[in-house]
Amino acid sequence: MHLIQIQKAIKNKDANAYKAVMDRINGKPQQSINQNIIDKKPIPILNINPLSND
Repeated sequence: MHLIQIQKAIKNKDANAYKAVMDRINGKPQQSINQNIIDKKPIPILNINPLSND
């Protein structure tokens, strides 16, 4: 990455360009994943056969 590109990003107050430069230098941060498990009863499955005469 050239220092001129970093200087232009800061001088022009271009936040997206500055972020792109920093992501290339430091690596893009990983996104966090929320894996909360909700303890609920399962939904009952109905066994419906349309061909039966019940």
